[in-house]
Amino acid sequence: MSKKVFRDVKSFKIVRKNWLRGSGDNSALFRAEDEKMCCLGFYAKACGIAQKHIINMPTPEDVTSNLKDIDGRWDTCLLDLFWNTKLTNELMSINDNKKLSDQKREEKITAKFAKAGIKVKFANK
Repeated sequence: MSKKVFRDVKSFKIVRKNWLRGSGDNSALFRAEDEKMCCLGFYAKACGIAQKHIINMPTPEDVTSNLKDIDGRWDTCLLDLFWNTKLTNELMSINDNKKLSDQKREEKITAKFAKAGIKVKFANK
C-alpha cells in the first residue's frame, strides 16, 4: 500500500463564522466544543486532511501522529519534516492574538500565506 501524501494547495478559503481566532491558548486546528477552526485548520482541510485527524490538535506538528494511522504524511510548507516551521509559528501567533482586530488579523494571515505562494480568501459563507 502506498503512503497517502497531503500536499500544499495554492489557495483556500476561511469562513469567518467558523473561524476560531483571538482565543489565546485555547486554540486548535478544529476545536470540538464549538466546531470552529483556526486558519491552519482550514488549510489542513483544504490540503485534504480529514476533520477527524485535526480534532483538538493544537498545531500541525501534532497532526503528523494522527496521519500515521492511515500511513499518511503532510508534505507542507507548515512543517519541516515533522516540526512546525517559523511560518507556522507566526501564523499561530497572529491567529490567536487577542489584541488584533479581525481586519488586521486577516491582512497579516493573508500576507504570511502569500510569502509561501498561497492565496487566502476570507468569506462570510
